Parts: sequence; C-alpha cells; structure tokens
Amino acid sequence: GHANELAEVVAGVCVAGELSLGAAIISGDFAKAHKLLARESDAPIDKKKDSLDEQFDKAQALVIKLSSRPSYDNILNIYGLFKQSTVGDVNIDKPSLFADMKAKAKSDAWKKK
Repeated sequence: GHANELAEVVAGVCVAGELSLGAAIISGDFAKAHKLLARESDAPIDKKKDSLDEQFDKAQALVIKLSSRPSYDNILNIYGLFKQSTVGDVNIDKPSLFADMKAKAKSDAWKKK
C-alpha cells in the first residue's frame, strides 16, 4: 500500500525538524528560547541583590511557569505591563473596527499602562 509514501513523509518531517533545530542552535534562538521559557533557573526574585533586568527576567519566568491559566483580565493586565516595560508607550495604530477582538483588547490593555 502506502507504507513507503508514509515513510517518506515521516522522514521528510524528521529531516525538517533537525534542520530547524540546527538553525535555531546556530543562530542563538535555541538558547534565547531556553532562557525565555525559564528552564535555566528557579531562583526567587531578590530585590536587594538582583538588578532590575534580572528581576524582570525572573518575573517573566514565573508568569510563564504558572501552574494554572490566569483570568482573561489578568492576562490582559500582564500583557499591557509587559509591552509597556519592553516597548514603552503604544507606538502603533489602534486596530481598525474590522480587527479581531483579541487585537483590540491587547491594544487597549497596553494603552492603559
């Protein structure tokens, strides 16, 4: 039957995955994602010892590792604080009336900060 065709597809997917992983490692994106997903430390935030950047990174890691999903309002609040902290004041146009509701909510959350 189609076993050979399926094997070719599976092999192609595996090769593509390996190439993607290799490219991520070479470009440094793999290490950045590892850090972003907080896989390198569980150290608590120490406001006396940690720099502001270290506190921010640790707080971001804690949010990523939450054991349960925050409420929608809390997610929007976190999003707004994150964007204000990393970008500053809103620097893009407000989504149009035809944009999806999620984009509008995110824009509004950012603008409130």
